[in-house]
Amino acid sequence: MKNAVINKKNAKVFKNSQRCIAYEYSHDDKDINIADVEIKNPNRSRAAGYSLSLELVAKAAAEQRGINPVRAIKGRYPDFGTAMNKEVKEIIFVTKGSGKLVIDKKIYRIKEGTTALLLPQQEYYFKGNLNIIASCSPAWTAQQHKRTP
Repeated sequence: MKNAVINKKNAKVFKNSQRCIAYEYSHDDKDINIADVEIKNPNRSRAAGYSLSLELVAKAAAEQRGINPVRAIKGRYPDFGTAMNKEVKEIIFVTKGSGKLVIDKKIYRIKEGTTALLLPQQEYYFKGNLNIIASCSPAWTAQQHKRTP
């Protein structure tokens, strides 16, 4: 079995926007993957966010995958509009913080200990100051992920 256990220091870092950074734990399995995702509120102090060096690493990783960071809008992902997985089911688990998750225009309050299932073709966005664990099946790829205005 490839990559049975992966520590955070071995995770791939992706910066999805100025306030959203993901640590992908790739098990080299096309059917499922998992990521630790941080969504930061821009009204918090710099100390509450991630370090500048991590931002630079994340930017480089994002550029290698063809992901262009977009401007931040108050702890929201995506920064504007909605996101959608065309083919992937995604289950999220909130590990820290609170906020809201909007799925197909329905608002859900989420906080530490909350889980949610995002089905293919559902439009969604997150808003708040929270960390989530996201697991996807089949494995998430940028090619099947879409953002809408």
